[in-house]
Amino acid sequence: MKKPTIKTLKDFFGAVHKSDFSNLARFRDSAIAGWLGFITLCLAITWLTSFSVSNFPEKIEVGQVLNRDIRADRLFSIVNEEETKKGREKSAQNVLPVYDYDEIVSVQIPTKARAVLSKPIVIEKESLLPYRDIGIVLQRTHPGRGEEGELVIRDLSKILTVDQLKSALPPAMHKWIVPNTTFNLQETESRKEAALRSVKEKTITYQPGDYIMRAGTKLEPSDVDLLERIKRARGLENIPVRFMGTFLFVALAIGATFYFSEAFVKRFLPERKDYLLMGLVIVIVLLILRISLLVSGVIHEAFFYNLPRSALYYAIPVAGGVMLVRMVLTAEISLVLAVILSLLAGLTVGSGINYTTYCLISCIAAGSAIVKVDHRSAIIKAGVWTGFINAVTVLGILLIEMASSTESFQMKMLTAHLGFAFMGGILSSIFVLVMMPLIETLFDYTTDIKLLELANLSHPLLKELVVQAPGTYHHSHVVGLLAEAAAEAVGANSLLARVSAYYHDIGKMKKSEYFIENTGVEDNRHTTLSPHMSALIVASHVKEGVALAKAHKLPQRIIDMIPEHHGTKKIGFFYEKAKEQHDPETQEIKEEDFRYGGPKPQSREAGILMLADGVEATVRSLKEKTPARIQQTVEKIIDSSFVEAQLDECDLTLRDLHEIAKAFTRVLIGMYHQRIDYAANTPGQSSSPQKAIAEELAKTGEANVHRIKFPRG
Repeated sequence: MKKPTIKTLKDFFGAVHKSDFSNLARFRDSAIAGWLGFITLCLAITWLTSFSVSNFPEKIEVGQVLNRDIRADRLFSIVNEEETKKGREKSAQNVLPVYDYDEIVSVQIPTKARAVLSKPIVIEKESLLPYRDIGIVLQRTHPGRGEEGELVIRDLSKILTVDQLKSALPPAMHKWIVPNTTFNLQETESRKEAALRSVKEKTITYQPGDYIMRAGTKLEPSDVDLLERIKRARGLENIPVRFMGTFLFVALAIGATFYFSEAFVKRFLPERKDYLLMGLVIVIVLLILRISLLVSGVIHEAFFYNLPRSALYYAIPVAGGVMLVRMVLTAEISLVLAVILSLLAGLTVGSGINYTTYCLISCIAAGSAIVKVDHRSAIIKAGVWTGFINAVTVLGILLIEMASSTESFQMKMLTAHLGFAFMGGILSSIFVLVMMPLIETLFDYTTDIKLLELANLSHPLLKELVVQAPGTYHHSHVVGLLAEAAAEAVGANSLLARVSAYYHDIGKMKKSEYFIENTGVEDNRHTTLSPHMSALIVASHVKEGVALAKAHKLPQRIIDMIPEHHGTKKIGFFYEKAKEQHDPETQEIKEEDFRYGGPKPQSREAGILMLADGVEATVRSLKEKTPARIQQTVEKIIDSSFVEAQLDECDLTLRDLHEIAKAFTRVLIGMYHQRIDYAANTPGQSSSPQKAIAEELAKTGEANVHRIKFPRG
């Protein structure tokens, strides 16, 4: 399918027209419905990520008795003002008072008096008494070279007063006795303020499910203050503003991611129902996440009270949403969903970047593990692989935390974290097993498991086909082999290609005798019909096939391939026959009367089916099925479809076409190998099929003729 150009929001959502409101079907597919769906999704996600289930009473008053428990509904922290105040007061009390110590005063005194005057001297000691247990800081105003600028004095008895010195010295020296140490109030207060600022706020952290207050509590003033601060921290006092902010974040996270993917990711091609599926999955996963956060509190208290609550979060199956979507949609779509779901899960839990990163890695692992599901046990295996990646991711997170923490991490704690992470992968696969039937029913998606059920040869349509049109039945199985091999070669869905091949020609059952694979050349019913009637009968098997497929409730992906595998190709044999019998005077030959109605293949698998169908029928009709002729025919059929532009809308590259040609040739040579006359292993002769092809081409002189004509990718 050709990717539309996305440049503006109008391109993304489409334009709004008056006719969109003419009927329900048009409105459902209109741009306005897309806008409404997007807004509804954002509102639902905003509610899931922001609503409170803390059961806060409407009024909080002193003396009020709580009639129910108040629990935290998500991770959040509030400032513990009492502890913060105590910590700051203690820090301020530990700040030593600062005194300026001017030693230059003693220099101006006669030398005889300096020896007793070179010590700190204060006017009186009463001002020092409050600090006798902690000491003071002497800040030298004129420190000498090599001397420290500050001295801490713990023993205040070393500090003398003016009166003490006067009583110890002769009266003649009293005039020289002056204080050289004075209290510096400004510096002391400045240091106290710095100490206050250095003390970080003490916080109380509540994990989802934690009790804030229990029923029956009679509220004291401190309780009321605590609840009011929790309301402010949770934004419960300004719910509209909080809701609007969350809505904007959600809308930008989803809208920007989808817009970028639509514009620049080549194979991101979701349809309207694919967007509905992704929206539904996001809502379901977030709902499970919110419920799990609440239940985790009860589980933690009952069984794991000695573990951090965050360990239980790793078991929540967020990755299950991506695993489910990857089963029915492309890798590109599942990757985009992984990014969005991880962001929203981190927002809901509120535990920082670690959980968001964990969810992203887990989702990517889940999407890659579920690529090929050929039986239900493969889903469990994908869950085991996802759980292993989860455990490794959590180990990395814990190692980073250990490196930045002084506390040692116990082995029991490590084992519990890894165990819950592994459980998250298993629960993701269980989520897929539970949700898959619902998704298949609601959205008509075709999972690999559903395809395997349809591949069972006991299916009523296939049993009827083998009876009514045995040649078509055989043809369909050979086409299935070719389509499967080619799909594997280019990375398409090989199971879908094979199963679609089984049902692509079921419409031929209605008039099986008009198709040569069921009758043979000698019993050709078309000899008595006009070319126009023959073309009409041949083309009608498409319409009949679609009707049968719908009656038997085949998946839409398989129904779509019934007309797509013919595209708008020309029914060439009868067109040429009509031209030969044409009488210009009586009628006009219109080429569109001899073309299938389309549409052209819209998926890689449909394009492969078209090529496989044409190659099988043509090679089967070859009289001489040598390797050279098979290779020549395969390349000719693919070249013809390419030149006719039948593959323009199915996203097959030129490189893909070359790989498909090689796969077809390999399978067909294997099928018809008994018709190849290999010489014995004699000198000069080779017994390998590859060399046999080259020798055959060389003998016929066509080594350079049977090359596919389009340029190599």
